[in-house]
Amino acid sequence: MKFSATQAFTSLSALQVTEAYADARLYPTFRSAHFGDTPEVLDLSYGADGIDLAVRYKLKVDLPAAAEAFVQADKLTFVEYTTLRHDGSGAFDVAPDHYGHILEAGGEIVTRGQPATRTYNGTITVDLGWAGMMFQDRVERGIADALEEALKLQVPFVEKFVSGS
Repeated sequence: MKFSATQAFTSLSALQVTEAYADARLYPTFRSAHFGDTPEVLDLSYGADGIDLAVRYKLKVDLPAAAEAFVQADKLTFVEYTTLRHDGSGAFDVAPDHYGHILEAGGEIVTRGQPATRTYNGTITVDLGWAGMMFQDRVERGIADALEEALKLQVPFVEKFVSGS
């Protein structure tokens, strides 16, 4: 399924938002923003073309009870590999820690404007096989909704981080 999630910042420029996400000190501030645990920065490297990030997340996802036979919500941890260019655009891929054989996600990031908006456009694909076909759409929707909620909840943390308060 395709999804789109937009973060709307109230006072930050696209450059400020991009610089904040390129700072490993930002991520521990997200611990109370719809994540089951504090995001962990595994890699952050700067190159001529931009910034490469690897961050492990755990999402809080509401799944249908029948899906628990295939996917346990407490095991929905993943590493997001992101490449951010200096203009705030970029790409991301999600590598699940536990469900790589049934879950794929990735897409593009677009950051623009003053005040900035940062949009994730991507796809989430869950393949639960024949037995899980009846509810795999709801699992995809649950994951997409959790990602969207987490991204929106990051906004005040990013704004506070940039303002230094």
